[in-house]
Amino acid sequence: MTVRGPLEFLTGWRAALAAWDDRRGTPRIWEGDASLWTGDGEASWLGWTRLAEAPEADLRRLESRLAAAVPAGVNRVLLLGMGGSSLAAEVIAATVSAGQRTRAIEILDSTEPTTVSGALASTDWNRTMIVVASKSGTTLEPSILFAAAFEAAQRALGRDAAAERVIAISDQRSALSVQAERMGATVIHGIASVGGRYSALSPFGLVPASLIGVDLAEFLAPARAKAAACRAPAASNPGAQLGVFLAHAARAGRDKCTLILGDELSALGPWIEQLVAESTGKKGVGVLPIIGETLGDPAAYGEDRVFVHVRSNDDAGARDAAVSALADAGHPVFTIESATARNVAAEFFRWEFATAVAGSVLGVNPFDQPDVEAAKVAARALTDAFERDGTLPADDESGPDLRRVLESVSPPSYVALLSFLPSTPNVKGVLQRIRAKVRNSRHVATSVGVGPRYLHSTGQAFKGGPATGVFVLLTCDAPGDVAVPGRRLTFGAVAAAQAAGDRRVLRERGRPVVHLHLRGPLDDALARLEAEVARALA
Repeated sequence: MTVRGPLEFLTGWRAALAAWDDRRGTPRIWEGDASLWTGDGEASWLGWTRLAEAPEADLRRLESRLAAAVPAGVNRVLLLGMGGSSLAAEVIAATVSAGQRTRAIEILDSTEPTTVSGALASTDWNRTMIVVASKSGTTLEPSILFAAAFEAAQRALGRDAAAERVIAISDQRSALSVQAERMGATVIHGIASVGGRYSALSPFGLVPASLIGVDLAEFLAPARAKAAACRAPAASNPGAQLGVFLAHAARAGRDKCTLILGDELSALGPWIEQLVAESTGKKGVGVLPIIGETLGDPAAYGEDRVFVHVRSNDDAGARDAAVSALADAGHPVFTIESATARNVAAEFFRWEFATAVAGSVLGVNPFDQPDVEAAKVAARALTDAFERDGTLPADDESGPDLRRVLESVSPPSYVALLSFLPSTPNVKGVLQRIRAKVRNSRHVATSVGVGPRYLHSTGQAFKGGPATGVFVLLTCDAPGDVAVPGRRLTFGAVAAAQAAGDRRVLRERGRPVVHLHLRGPLDDALARLEAEVARALA
């Protein structure tokens, strides 16, 4: 680990580390002392601190149970989840080498109709294991995705054979656990004291890992070592050092944590984004992770930026030079050395511990998500209206003009592009080009959120964190729709309700929202949008 930056910043960070030790911060985390945060039930959510120390015998029993649950000939896993129930599995899948993987895995965490229909149509149900993951067992997206996937599997195989190909991961006595048990599926219980975004080393991460061929004891070994290191005083504690760095930077006005990830661990970005944003972004404070940005000239960044470089073995050369240029220009940079795919579990634990530390220093509860719940309530009201009336209520409230917003934005504001569009290569490319233009012209941080995933991630920070965000919400006419089995609801209606509900809550929080509904052929509409942004920034 190395930390570079202005002398004043580094002096303040070292003083904050000493203050953390003076508060007995690290021992109090391990002791489960809720008063380290807000005293509002945090002690009930510290089960993640013990996950790295799982006995090998327990891991082997889980592996044996999963091996017995998978019918012969199954060579693929379809994971249905959202947020903490799927992001860690996505990281693990991306970091497992092709030679180590025994099964392919696809993660479906979208309500966008063309994405859902494409995933269902391309699945060979006889050779696919359906894993549905939801801690509460009532989260909307996994529930309706499971209904659609199971109906398709049942049509292809019959009910009993389809049920044999289902594994449900959920807390005991949840609605999903009860449903899966009744249908004869395999049920793996989560851990009540582990929240979703801290569940990477729990069954929500371990079950998909084992199903694709990961040896669980080997996988957890680096996390066990990192957990031991996170018991040390701050000067040699990798989690405390990072957590204090993030909180100290936020308190100094540098609350946009820009992640620079080596290619080997690039998949960590969305997982870290959710963990840090949802845990710290509340009560008007927080750390907003910025992921997926291309590295720019140091002059392109405002003084609200701080950088964390997760350096893997492929970083020698241009990326190292670019990071050094940032530090030389006066931007604080925290570098994590020698992070590799082999020790991704250690990074899970480091960041979980660091996030808990940052929450304490910032004075917030890092284990709740009040504004995520508000968006869910708003979306549920709209889907209930659709179930009743067959249409969504109209929203005629006009937002600010895009051109005027982009002409006036400057640090410490940031621009978030919130996309409820199909995740095609062209959509991704256009959004990346837009954010680069905005940063280079206005020197502001940019975030790209893909709905509905971001609602369970940065959505909390957008609504509960510092009121510096400007939001551009993008929707379009869906070329086709997918029915939710047994309900009047459709996936298109759910996606529209989620976008409208989020727009409503952002406005209630006083956040400016530009809503652009792209009409006509999507690629043509995107070209017009990109041209409009270029004119506004000229």
